Amino acid sequence: MNSAHLSKPPTELKKKNRIKTIHSSLEIIFKSSTELLNIQNFNLTNIDRINLFKTIFKGGFFTRKEYLLNFKNISSATASRDLKFATENGIIEKLGEKSATKYRCK
Repeated sequence: MNSAHLSKPPTELKKKNRIKTIHSSLEIIFKSSTELLNIQNFNLTNIDRINLFKTIFKGGFFTRKEYLLNFKNISSATASRDLKFATENGIIEKLGEKSATKYRCK
């Protein structure tokens, strides 16, 4: 048998396959963790939600809407109360007012 047919794929093809595998695995992990959070977050307190969000959200500014995307079982009013509590207790920093409000974890 010709050894050329049995040779391993080129390095670039191996890299692409590994990247696809890693990407698929990360998508599965993300979907699973999102489902788990959606199932479990109805029992979380405001401080639980804030601390969980801080571990999920990595740096930069975020909006109330982005906060809400992680906790689909809470209302917009509850999200506002959470963020107000976190701001008043020095957990996050508030920048701007009304619809232009952004927050940043300290």
